[in-house]
Amino acid sequence: MITPKDGAGFGTESKDSKEVTICTDISGGTVTLSSTAPTTADVVTATVKDAAKNDITDHCAYQWYVDSVSDANLIKGATAATINLTTEHTIGAATATLLTGHKLICVATGYAIANYDGSVTSAATSAVTSSLSEITVESDTSAVGEMTYPIGTTLTAKLATGETGTFQWYENGIAVPGATGATYMLKTSSAKVYCQATGTGYYTGNKESEVYTAGTATAAAVKIAKDADGSALTNPVTGDTLYAVTTPKTAAKYVTYQWYKGTTAISGATSATYAPTEAGSYKVAATLTTDGQAIWKNGTTAFASDAVTVTEKIDSLALTIKDTAATPAATTNTYVGYTITATPTPAAAATGATYHWYRDNTANDPIDQATDASYTIKPADIGHKLVCKITGSGTYANATAVAKTSKNAVYDLCRLTVSNYIPTVGKSTDAATFTGYGSQSGSTMIADEILKECSTYTWAVNGTTVAKNETYTPVAADYGKALSVTVSGDGVNASGAAFYVYEEGVENGSFLVDLVGTFTSYAVGDTIAVKTEPADASVTAKFQWYRSDADTVDNAYAALASGYAGSYKTTAISGATGTSYKLTSADAEKTVICVVTNGRGYAAADTPYAGTATVVSQ
Repeated sequence: MITPKDGAGFGTESKDSKEVTICTDISGGTVTLSSTAPTTADVVTATVKDAAKNDITDHCAYQWYVDSVSDANLIKGATAATINLTTEHTIGAATATLLTGHKLICVATGYAIANYDGSVTSAATSAVTSSLSEITVESDTSAVGEMTYPIGTTLTAKLATGETGTFQWYENGIAVPGATGATYMLKTSSAKVYCQATGTGYYTGNKESEVYTAGTATAAAVKIAKDADGSALTNPVTGDTLYAVTTPKTAAKYVTYQWYKGTTAISGATSATYAPTEAGSYKVAATLTTDGQAIWKNGTTAFASDAVTVTEKIDSLALTIKDTAATPAATTNTYVGYTITATPTPAAAATGATYHWYRDNTANDPIDQATDASYTIKPADIGHKLVCKITGSGTYANATAVAKTSKNAVYDLCRLTVSNYIPTVGKSTDAATFTGYGSQSGSTMIADEILKECSTYTWAVNGTTVAKNETYTPVAADYGKALSVTVSGDGVNASGAAFYVYEEGVENGSFLVDLVGTFTSYAVGDTIAVKTEPADASVTAKFQWYRSDADTVDNAYAALASGYAGSYKTTAISGATGTSYKLTSADAEKTVICVVTNGRGYAAADTPYAGTATVVSQ
């Protein structure tokens, strides 16, 4: 027979000396929660009673849920009779958060060890509510003082993430009618402004922001700038974007724009920016809106910028590299010590341009401190071509150009000249008899010092190659012709001057060259002539007249013989190959000389030339 235990519905049955314990099912009981309208400031407690109204809270296990009983809505770790709503909880696989907006449900399950089984579920609470945590305000301008912002600044009120509420803005302690949005613009000078938020939905209570002070309204102005920040505009060109920037910037919310070219309004150009497609003078006019007129103290509704001049943009230019005037005019000279100059076309592009010099190509690092239009070739440049890159400015701001020397840089032998040597048929000579003049560090280099670096020798008679050995012996066919030598090697490239080959065994001494007659001054139209001493040296002699910007006859010949002498340049006069020459207008302010070579049976003296003083133009 089964009998209840202590009136709690439990009993035992004895059969063959064994007892069977029967547990009470609590599913007919109740779970009561301490709050049916909880907030995130509460701790909610569940109380469990069985059908007989006995408190069995301590004899149950618990699991809390939100909204409905399911695995997805299970509150992880919420397995006690109480749940603290002031802390964050994890629902299912979601991120931990406060339970605002969720209903609470508690499921209690009886402990078998206490002779209870089954479970009972509480009624759901209303959704959990929270008090507003904070209200913040952001501005679209920078403060001009402690919590003070310029007139025209827009303030934006924000609640904490997920919180909801309504807004009311106050000015000088009085609610502003209709100012119930999240944004509010400062319009009244020196006004004290704040925003009050009132919670809605699952959020309750009120929160007030800090107090902001409006600045003092002044007259608005407009200028044309490089960018929206108002940076100064310099040398604008077609295609650049011009920006209309108001002062203060907040006034931009209250103006409309019209751009002008000269005095003519540009159709459709009514935004804060404009990109001119034509060169000319441009300005922009700003007109205040009705609201703007009530804020900005301009006295008039329109104000205009100063005019700016826009020039035509040029996207391309050319660049060439040449020797400077102080060196020979050839564009291919790349000797160490020479100064070369990069010149853009058109020349106007050089104004404000930047330069960078490189070795071989612009993919390499630029040469240190080589940022001028001119560059003096250094020993480190040997074996490399020199490259210059120019970047224009102003009208040429988008234009770049690159130029490269046609030859690698080499040591400078300038030109080889014969020293005490008469090329003679049957008489061997070598390149070391040619003396070289170098400009490196201003020193003079002798050919045999440089020839140690040479590996190639090319001998030529009247420009035609006749041998490629270190030495050469003129033959009979060379008589009366010009002998020259070119040497090359590691970092060396130089040519010997042409000297005429004489007959074998002729030793008649040397001849001199002098002017015919005595002149104290020379004018355009004068005819001048030269003669040799002795006279028979002129047999088979060759005469060539030259025009030079040198200041003396000797300097004119030095410039011819060595390739250069300081900044002087000596040039052959076309067709002037006789013993006399008539001065022309091209000779005005110049020095004119005649060089005589190949006097038969004679060697030229140290000065195989004669010439004029400076020609005076008529």
